[in-house]
Amino acid sequence: MFVWGFAVYYIYLFLLISGFHLLYMLGVFSTFIFLPKIIGNLFAFNSVAENKPIVGLFVLLFVCFLYIKKYRLKYTWYCILLGTFFVIVNLKFIYILIPILLLNFANVDLSNKNIKKFLFCLISFGLITTVYQTVFLFPSYSDYELFRVTQTDNILSNKNTYYSWSVGYFVRFHGVDQNHFGFPPRDQEKYFVGQVYTLKQDPFIQDCEIISSAKNTVLVNCGG
Repeated sequence: MFVWGFAVYYIYLFLLISGFHLLYMLGVFSTFIFLPKIIGNLFAFNSVAENKPIVGLFVLLFVCFLYIKKYRLKYTWYCILLGTFFVIVNLKFIYILIPILLLNFANVDLSNKNIKKFLFCLISFGLITTVYQTVFLFPSYSDYELFRVTQTDNILSNKNTYYSWSVGYFVRFHGVDQNHFGFPPRDQEKYFVGQVYTLKQDPFIQDCEIISSAKNTVLVNCGG
């Protein structure tokens, strides 16, 4: 139950929107068997940047106008409050909250000049942030190149490289089947044996020999 498995939380939000409709109550009851995992995913690992609590508050500042009383829909209010709590605890839940929060957009007066200016600034900020992340943040072209060299070396030399969980989504997107991604495994240090591809700031590679490095990632040999 990871990534879009998080959509199960919609059942709890829809229960509030529906005014505790019987079908949604049955849906909520059916999730109780998975309750430990549901709670565990909500209060996830703090080692993952977007899982850190409170960060979501800063993100919600950009859509704070949708919380204004004259814009909000009555039947979504308690649902939005619960969704906001989810986001404050774990930023990943922004994908759960935003579609419901945007329902309030139907009440926004787009002829209002202040609203127009705010939306223009918001869209401009989003575009600038997207460009910045694409150009300057992981993965860069050099990270991609190092990954491809590592992958090719594995095939030609019949080597096995351990891809750290921190680069998991990136390498999985490019076709590498990886055991750990999205969050760290328990006792992750024990996996750092032999050739390892990970982020430069990984604390478990301090005693490893650097084979090659890129802007954000590094290929190391940790012995074994």
